[in-house]
Amino acid sequence: RTSSGCHVSAFLHNIYYSYISNTNKKTLKPFNYGNVFIKYFFGDSRKTLTESNDKYDIVFLDGFSPQKSPILWTEDFISLIKSHMTPESVLVTYSKSTPVRSAFLNCGFFVGKTLINNVDSGTVASLSPEIISVPLSDYDVNLLKTKAGITYKDSDLNLSSTEILYNRTVESQNSSLLSHTGFIKIYGKHR
Repeated sequence: RTSSGCHVSAFLHNIYYSYISNTNKKTLKPFNYGNVFIKYFFGDSRKTLTESNDKYDIVFLDGFSPQKSPILWTEDFISLIKSHMTPESVLVTYSKSTPVRSAFLNCGFFVGKTLINNVDSGTVASLSPEIISVPLSDYDVNLLKTKAGITYKDSDLNLSSTEILYNRTVESQNSSLLSHTGFIKIYGKHR
């Protein structure tokens, strides 16, 4: 049971239909789903992954938004996820946040977009470039080089969300990178 009293199976069923069966079908189409085994963990993901040696074929990163719960979106946590992936693994998330995409690239992932009706609706990351069918545009990549692309950081994987957000704010204030607003003034809105 979840804290709200819903059965876990109903909760997972909703995740499946909201994210796996619809949004990410095209992204995950090349994968063969024979003999699928899903393993669930409850608790702090940072601790769970630190204590595990498991490798995963598919990772669905479905935390609250990076501004609300940066713990699951830090460059350090994404690096930890990477250590549990193989070259054929894929990570899919609804987030198209600039700091998150920047963190994927900083961690050595090839990064692309998931599209729904030709609209950018999320991010796909893999260690293999051939898995990325819709790479980031030049506009997207250049945006990552601005203050907007400063990643969330948690080097010891133990900071609170408040601390992570505060540290990113300080880093951004002290950065000489172009601001997101300045970038838009120069290059226009997303193309």
